[in-house]
Amino acid sequence: VGEIPALLMLLLLCFMPKSPRYLIICGKQEQACKALEFLRGPDSDFMTEWSDLKTPFYYKPILISIVMRFLQQMTGITPILVYLEPIFHKTDVSLYDAALVGAIRLLSVVIAASLMDKVGRKALLYTSGGCVRRPSDNNMFRYAMGWGPITWLLMSEILPLGARGVASGLCVGVSWLTAFVLSHTYGLFVPFLFFSVVCVVNIIFTAVCVPETRNRSLEEIENYFRTGRSFTIIDT
Repeated sequence: VGEIPALLMLLLLCFMPKSPRYLIICGKQEQACKALEFLRGPDSDFMTEWSDLKTPFYYKPILISIVMRFLQQMTGITPILVYLEPIFHKTDVSLYDAALVGAIRLLSVVIAASLMDKVGRKALLYTSGGCVRRPSDNNMFRYAMGWGPITWLLMSEILPLGARGVASGLCVGVSWLTAFVLSHTYGLFVPFLFFSVVCVVNIIFTAVCVPETRNRSLEEIENYFRTGRSFTIIDT
């Protein structure tokens, strides 16, 4: 079963356009420009300097994304999944409970995908953060409806296009480094009250720092961080 997605990825890669960077290295500037136009549109400027990162347009969405990735892992989801079998071994549960957790997570992500454009991203984050308490099927369901998939979506929406590649890598690195430290340092010995406190922090952070991106274009989201005022597009 694990080979199926790998084979699908291999097949779909045959239809992927060549990387503009690779085409430039090969001296094919014209094809590189066409690839950029296909991927990002014909009228965009994607040159970013290090000095640009000092502006709120860049550092605010990057910091928000990094903190989201950090807080997502601090809810304790990775230690719970890593030690899922020992947790169930200590409880009087069914042999297939771990498989049921996976099925429930899949179902909840599907539900979240159907709701995120109707009720909004922040509503799902509030619901998820207010319900994650302890390792149970019910709370796995709530996590996977909010702080699981929504934070990945928000990261892709709010990161500035000019720095999205590097910033995405930084955010993912912070996420899995946090997961590694939390899992290998504390294991199952972190009191679940700690995870509950983190969930409260998540709710406050969502209310204060995370913008609602439902029904907003990427241009509107970028302008929000550029102006700090509204989701509008200013003609230049």
